[in-house]
Amino acid sequence: MLVLHGFFDESGKLADSEYVVFAGFVARPESWDHFSFEWKKRLESSPRKIPYLHTAEAMNLRGKIWQKWTAPERDALLIDLAEIAHRNVLHGIVAHALSNDFRVHPILKEKLGDPHYAAFEACMMGLLEYSKSSKDALHIIADDEEKYGVECYKLLNKLRIRHPRVRNLMSGFCLNDDRKFPPLQAADMWSYFHRQELVRLKNAREEPQNAVYTALASFFGKPKNEYLEYDLAKGGIGTGKIVKAKGLKFA
Repeated sequence: MLVLHGFFDESGKLADSEYVVFAGFVARPESWDHFSFEWKKRLESSPRKIPYLHTAEAMNLRGKIWQKWTAPERDALLIDLAEIAHRNVLHGIVAHALSNDFRVHPILKEKLGDPHYAAFEACMMGLLEYSKSSKDALHIIADDEEKYGVECYKLLNKLRIRHPRVRNLMSGFCLNDDRKFPPLQAADMWSYFHRQELVRLKNAREEPQNAVYTALASFFGKPKNEYLEYDLAKGGIGTGKIVKAKGLKFA
């Protein structure tokens, strides 16, 4: 029996983002312990000690933590943190939903209410490909955000009812404070940079890729460039039926 913990976070909101992303990493509990030790050590060894990482604050150099940092100093830190994730995690997975789809397709808003839940459902279903045995157990830990946490738990329970493999694999779901859990900070970083890359590819493809995203992706090998998707025309979202589910798996 293989016991795994998956840490996940979201990036983007329906109200003000083109994309809503849900992403995270999966590893054994002992690997997460080692990861957390390395992560905290790197934050504390920086010229100005960092108590925790919140990627949006870091990228905007805002708040007391980041006000004396330069962009090159920050990027060097984030690249080191990405390498720490590379050394410790087994899998990375990501899903995104287009906010505009929820604005123009009323049935989507009726069924799920927010693209966040579409991305969450896609990630949960995509995790099935990482299970090699019916005896594997995967515990999901997400950021403790009041608006989404309870609804994600309800949605996961619906998936358990619809899909026996989800019911067998998903051993539990809980919420934790990302300020205290480095694995959630890594998930925050992954979801943030993936969303930024989607925006770049759509609106400014001629601009160079963010160096931190390049480092994060390259550490895991070349992405297959296949994301978890629903076919809206076939009513995939909210029905538990995924027309295409090819998780972003790293070599």
